[in-house]
Amino acid sequence: MAWMILGYSAAALCLAAAVTLVFAFVTLRRSLSRWEEEAARLGREAEAALAEWRQLGSEAAGAARLCREGMEGLESLAQGGRAIGEAARAAAGVAADAAVRWTQKLSDQLAATEDKQTRRLGETLDWMELGVFAWNAWNQHFGSAPNGHGRKSGENAEQHRR
Repeated sequence: MAWMILGYSAAALCLAAAVTLVFAFVTLRRSLSRWEEEAARLGREAEAALAEWRQLGSEAAGAARLCREGMEGLESLAQGGRAIGEAARAAAGVAADAAVRWTQKLSDQLAATEDKQTRRLGETLDWMELGVFAWNAWNQHFGSAPNGHGRKSGENAEQHRR
């Protein structure tokens, strides 16, 4: 009867260790796939933002060219030149504000993504550490070469009768 209980206990511990290892592996795999998805999403967003910046730069270059041509054409009229200068300053202020807002938004998104990934990686490492602890406890308790009765060879029967 005692041998059967020991045998079932050993089988249950083996099963628990296997389940722990599988769970740790699945959790790590999911975390890594989420991380890859987040990196791909961030790459797509960065490409879209770069396209917007290129378009904004092109528009700004066109606006600057038009402004310069307008200034050259209205050089003799001080009042007209002042009005165009104010318009160019306002456009530059709007462009600068847009750039600051966009940069802040991107920075916030990157920080949030980094925090989320760091937290997920920490959780994964905690589960892996738990699995390694269980594995080491198993090996420490049962050793690497059981004799078929759930005992290490060298232990006497008296210790297991108690």
